[in-house]
Amino acid sequence: MMKPISIFCILILALGYQSLLAQSLSIPLDSDPNRSATYHESIRFYQNLRKKYPSYVTIETFGNTDIGIPLHIVTISKRGNQKGKLVTLINNAIHPGEPDGVDATMIFARELLADKTKISLLDHQTIVIIPFFNIDGAFNRNSFSRANQNGPKEYGFRGNAKNLDLNRDFIKMDSENTKSLVQIIRRLDPQVFVDNHVSDGADYPYTMTLLCTMYENLGADLGDFLKNQYAQDLFKHMNDLNDPMVPYVMSNDNPFTGIYGFYDTPRYSSGYTSLFRALGLIPETHMLKPFKQRVLSNLNLLNVILQTNHSYRDQIQNTQKMQLEKDLTTDSLTLWWKMDKSKSDSLLFKGYLPKYKQSDVHLGQRLYYDKSETKTANIPFFDFYESSLKCKVPRFYVIPQAYSEVIQRLKMNGVTLNRLTKDTLINVQMSKINSYQTVKEPYEGHYLHYDINTTDFITAQKFYKGDYIVPTRQKAIKYIVQGLEPRSGDSFFAWNFFDGILMRKEYYSDYVFEDSAVEILKNNSTLKANLDNKIKTDTTFAKDFGAQLRFVYENSKYSETTYKLYPVGRIM
Repeated sequence: MMKPISIFCILILALGYQSLLAQSLSIPLDSDPNRSATYHESIRFYQNLRKKYPSYVTIETFGNTDIGIPLHIVTISKRGNQKGKLVTLINNAIHPGEPDGVDATMIFARELLADKTKISLLDHQTIVIIPFFNIDGAFNRNSFSRANQNGPKEYGFRGNAKNLDLNRDFIKMDSENTKSLVQIIRRLDPQVFVDNHVSDGADYPYTMTLLCTMYENLGADLGDFLKNQYAQDLFKHMNDLNDPMVPYVMSNDNPFTGIYGFYDTPRYSSGYTSLFRALGLIPETHMLKPFKQRVLSNLNLLNVILQTNHSYRDQIQNTQKMQLEKDLTTDSLTLWWKMDKSKSDSLLFKGYLPKYKQSDVHLGQRLYYDKSETKTANIPFFDFYESSLKCKVPRFYVIPQAYSEVIQRLKMNGVTLNRLTKDTLINVQMSKINSYQTVKEPYEGHYLHYDINTTDFITAQKFYKGDYIVPTRQKAIKYIVQGLEPRSGDSFFAWNFFDGILMRKEYYSDYVFEDSAVEILKNNSTLKANLDNKIKTDTTFAKDFGAQLRFVYENSKYSETTYKLYPVGRIM
């Protein structure tokens, strides 16, 4: 017969369990200042955090990645009604070779839940953490792929299982990782998005730099709030912690000549989230600082963000609502921005003096930063953009169902779609692709198009039962327009989703069509005049007899109507 366990024994066992649980909340950095947690260590940490704080922590898995493992979603929140709470999403290891955020976020969560004062900040906000986004790259641990980085001993690799940079994937969505994260983002609809990184580039004393999503792209009200209030408080509070922070240092080797804002188009995580009016923050710790120092600076910024969100919760949410109302009633949206170098802010910057000396490797001069000489000066910060390409916003887009890859991406982004119930002739505005450039080498798995020029015209176009009608006046309005307007720098057309239209399917034999061309020109005096004028004014064309015959073909009834016809219609 088994003897009953005494109350004393039960207490001893319980205390022992609590002690083991406390130990399990340690991370590698606690005992080794140059070691970053692996994927499995990080997930185990959050599982133990949930066991210790079951009233505050939930963990779920969602979707898939290119390595066949779902993403983990860690939510830290007080139980009860979540309506009206501000949601902050912290994303880690989009580049697993830049792991500072992985470790900083674990410490952040551990300290938040252990501190009664901090935990009160969860009364009106929720923290959601993606421990590892690029799980594939996290498994590819090494010590050498970040040649310019000072630790940790081991880290992951930038490319995922498809060797894609996931921070270039947020429109094209080639990876399962991004498809999963995009659906998570749309479900959460975060007001603040934090994507932790480690920098490359110039040398300077600061441990932390911060890149904010492009203010102009957020809209006038929300962009002004982020630039002139929210971000300024982040910089101030980091300085108060004796951990001064400056904007992300992007320069021409010499920061004292000025630094430049970063144009985060929708291919980037923060550029993508800005389309949905989230305040995008990209912490960039300095790669040459010791690993633990970088992690603690990242931790400082996460705590500052937590406090600043608490202070500005109502203003963030109200300004985002106002911006949404304006977005839904706007007549036009910007497809492309251009930096205005005639404008700049003045930024107090402390840095090392950049100098040049003879290289010991090659025959030229090499750049180095003289740490024995520091300089503090007001430098120009070029962070103003002006609209360089706009489009009118249609009431609806009409997309043939044949383009299922585009439809799939719209659905994953929460776009409301309706389907035609019968074949219908619709008066729409269509676009003809006049010209475009294409990169000579593949970029993230695509031959990206750019400098896209179109001619728009109204026509009666037949669409079929099952084709899709996309109303633009919905929360995803900016995403819809950026994706479906072909001239946008990150449009689906630019990313090759419509490349079938760029090649003829029928053609002609020169010797046969010569006779037809004679008759065409005889019966079309306008075309004959246009041909003669082009021969007179274009010397290259005048010498290219094949081009002259092709000119007649392309302006005749024999030319394919689908060639370079962008198949998405607009109901204006």
